[in-house]
Amino acid sequence: VRLRTLDTPLGPWQYPEAGVEWAYFHRPVLPLDARGVPVYPLPGAFFAASEEPRTPRPESVRFHVGEVVTHRRWGYTGVVVGWDRVSLAPPAWVARMQAGEEEGTAERWLDQPNYSVAVHEGDQPGGSVTYVPQENLAPFADRRPPRVAHRALPAYFEAPQGGPSLVRFGVESRWRYVPSPELRRRYPDDR
Repeated sequence: VRLRTLDTPLGPWQYPEAGVEWAYFHRPVLPLDARGVPVYPLPGAFFAASEEPRTPRPESVRFHVGEVVTHRRWGYTGVVVGWDRVSLAPPAWVARMQAGEEEGTAERWLDQPNYSVAVHEGDQPGGSVTYVPQENLAPFADRRPPRVAHRALPAYFEAPQGGPSLVRFGVESRWRYVPSPELRRRYPDDR
């Protein structure tokens, strides 16, 4: 699939040039019509990419932007770079992700918070960002600082000395990167 790139405030989004094929790259991929126009509204209506502020923060949203998490099923480590109160993903993408899952899983996943997670490149090379339902994530459990390498982290998080700032937060003392001003604008209640 040949890709077209659209620049956004947080970096390039990639779109296939023709057809309705879907793929994982470092950003969600949306289909274009025959004229090359994205089929879905932009900028970033899907995959926690909307620029609209998420406020107030729903109590059902467990993880914060910048929080280091582990995928319960696949075991990779990553950093939350966005969330939606419920899944905001195109139906065709949801159907593809649900292939082979138990009946009822799609409905359950669609009705819970979903997170965009920048995946540690040591776990998944290539700088991917995944979209994950809340039930599949767990807080990073190690007491030592996590090592998360992802080429887009400086775009999402403050990096005063060449690398994103990592701090502990909350009563559980979980690891979190300090969100950039843009992410703080989008998620003002993620404190």
